[in-house]
Amino acid sequence: MSEESVHFLLIEWAEWQRRYEVYTGYPRRSCGMDAGGQVVTEESSDEQQEEAKWQRCAIVDRCIDDLPVPAQRAAIHRRYLSSVYQMRDYPASLAAAMALLLVAFRRKGILA
Repeated sequence: MSEESVHFLLIEWAEWQRRYEVYTGYPRRSCGMDAGGQVVTEESSDEQQEEAKWQRCAIVDRCIDDLPVPAQRAAIHRRYLSSVYQMRDYPASLAAAMALLLVAFRRKGILA
């Protein structure tokens, strides 16, 4: 189950990487048109979920960048972003990266 959770987080991260937009930290709408946090509507709930997803993907991105061996980072990029790398032992590098990411995700609190 944990390996599947890591896999799904990495799929979410890959989708986030493909449609990355510059995040300025400012709301997309003016404050006068916002509910001000008093009323949770379906739209405001969606925005909060999108913000949580963005933060989760940013954490996943940092965890991938922190992998100690470049071949492990390359294996993740090859598997989830279809990057092209010539690797000697791709399956072993991918397995090692997944094991390290499982630990890193638990430490960061994005995986139970």
